[in-house]
Amino acid sequence: MPAVAVAWGALILIAPGWRSSAASAPRRTVAVLIYVVAAPICHQRADRSFWLAGQPLPVCGRCTGLYLSGALGALAATRGRRG
Repeated sequence: MPAVAVAWGALILIAPGWRSSAASAPRRTVAVLIYVVAAPICHQRADRSFWLAGQPLPVCGRCTGLYLSGALGALAATRGRRG
């Protein structure tokens, strides 16, 4: 499960750069898909979102914090089990 949390955290940070016009067509397609998947779980208001590469993240600032802290927590939990 930590891999899913980390992957989603990475995808929400990568999507804005891939959504820009400078990205290749396959990357833009993946970025649009990420925004579509995020739409039912977040209101995606640009005025409440962090921006990267001139694009808002696919989730608002609050959701971004939740997902990134969840990913870091999942990584910390797996590291704690190893030690």
